[in-house]
Amino acid sequence: MSKNIEVACNYLLAYEAKDLAAIAKMIRPDVWLQDWNISGQGESFFLGETRKNFEAAQQIKIEILSMQESADMVAAQLQITINGHELLEVVDVISFDSGNLIRGVRAYKG
Repeated sequence: MSKNIEVACNYLLAYEAKDLAAIAKMIRPDVWLQDWNISGQGESFFLGETRKNFEAAQQIKIEILSMQESADMVAAQLQITINGHELLEVVDVISFDSGNLIRGVRAYKG
């Protein structure tokens, strides 16, 4: 398993566990985040939006359906179940720097 795949899996496990401290250790200070509702840059924006998602859900279950990798990016096809009943089909494209820190996450729904 490559280092980027390992970090991507650890990020998704930390997200599922709602472990903001673990996620904070995986990202760059200038990290960016974009999904179907929001877009922004910086550690405080990234962690703030992640915290909002954690607070809005009692339970998050993430199933990794597949992963594809390029030199500095991992695309993960996911099924995310919120509170046991709301199902989201998502592709996260996670970009990395040369030190295997997360540079950004772009999430696509559908």
